[in-house]
Amino acid sequence: MHTILSLFLTSLLVTIVKSTPPTLAGDIDIIKRDVAITGGGAGGIYCAISLQDQGKSVIVIEKKDRLGGHVETYVDPGTGIAMDYGFALFENTSVVNDYFARFDIPLVKIRQFNITWSTYDFRTGKTAVPSYNPSREEVLAAFATYFAQLARYPELEQGIFLPSPIPEDLYMPFGRFVDKYKIHAAVPTMFLLNAGVGDLLSNAVLEVFRALPRKLVEGVLTSTVLTPANHTVIELYRRAEAELSSTSSLFLSAEVVETHQITLLVRTPTTDGKLTLIQAKRLLIAIPPNPALLDPWLRLTPTEHSLFTRYISTGLYVGLVNGTRLPPTAGILNLAPNHTMYSFPYLPDTEAAVRHHMLDDIRRIQRENPDRFPGTGAPAFVAFAAHAPYNLQVSGEDIKNGFYERLYALQGEMNTFWTGSAWAADISGDIWKFSRGVVLPMLVGEL
Repeated sequence: MHTILSLFLTSLLVTIVKSTPPTLAGDIDIIKRDVAITGGGAGGIYCAISLQDQGKSVIVIEKKDRLGGHVETYVDPGTGIAMDYGFALFENTSVVNDYFARFDIPLVKIRQFNITWSTYDFRTGKTAVPSYNPSREEVLAAFATYFAQLARYPELEQGIFLPSPIPEDLYMPFGRFVDKYKIHAAVPTMFLLNAGVGDLLSNAVLEVFRALPRKLVEGVLTSTVLTPANHTVIELYRRAEAELSSTSSLFLSAEVVETHQITLLVRTPTTDGKLTLIQAKRLLIAIPPNPALLDPWLRLTPTEHSLFTRYISTGLYVGLVNGTRLPPTAGILNLAPNHTMYSFPYLPDTEAAVRHHMLDDIRRIQRENPDRFPGTGAPAFVAFAAHAPYNLQVSGEDIKNGFYERLYALQGEMNTFWTGSAWAADISGDIWKFSRGVVLPMLVGEL
């Protein structure tokens, strides 16, 4: 079963026994909670705070030394100025506003991005002209059609709830959907908004719907998406961390090493040789359902393993670079002329390749355009983060064959519940909405 958790901080000696020997009873730290939560990202922390607000006891187990998941914040050592370089924009929805208000963090609308964009072929460093450049009116008309099609499936507002039988429009390749409804003018903008999903036109329509919900797209198009007034999202997680720590409900730099119906003992050198045993009535898993991450400790069932191995995983990589010689409001876009109708660029497929290209491409653009990039500054990373696995999705064939219905049927099995981007979308507001509307009512109802 998935209901007994143990964790280690560093250099642990693990001992498994079928029952706790009476002679060791005095050396064991036993932690009992209503819910144990693995993962301190958007879904895990939202659920932890919500459960505590409902009078339930929790313990959060996070592998990193901080909370926040894909949130990344860099503090300049010289000025002390903090800046987000991970997830920083939010849909203007009730769940987003309520959650930030819960921690007394004001939100503001970003009414104008003030970015002047230039386009280059990163392979050559030379300026590039889009092969297809629709007008704003054409873009807005195409998105209106896209929104009309999305509105045919209102159940997607709450999660990945699909009609039966599943219509072909949801599992066909998105490129066919674009041709069918003549929304070509929206595609270049979708590519920019839908980062880290691989080949946009080959992905199933449902996966595009998940990544590009109406509220988010409209917010970006009208410059009315939300961000914290102080522009640092990490403050949300710092306040959550302080609150959970004050009730001894948080383990950072921790790992779950086993779940089993027998007793699992973990020895940590940091607790004077005492053993730690965590017992929970329910388990909530809020990390990506990737067998490589789960198999070492969860003992996946055959059904879980067969589902989780169907995921197509992509990566998203973010960083801060100095020495770019870019003006403060400048932006550069990568285009590959004559590569597809939309000049989509060729993209590296590994973390090492991404890190190399980020700097090498900037150097190449500087070298080929000295008049636009004057000076002698050399690009260098001051921060870098890899978000992988990212945006877990499945093929159109798996969608057609009922993947998401089988996935959602796992909720509550063996006293285990699930939340996170694979169950909604890789958008914090959608994860919170799914957690609030679907997962938490089921979980609390079983306590």
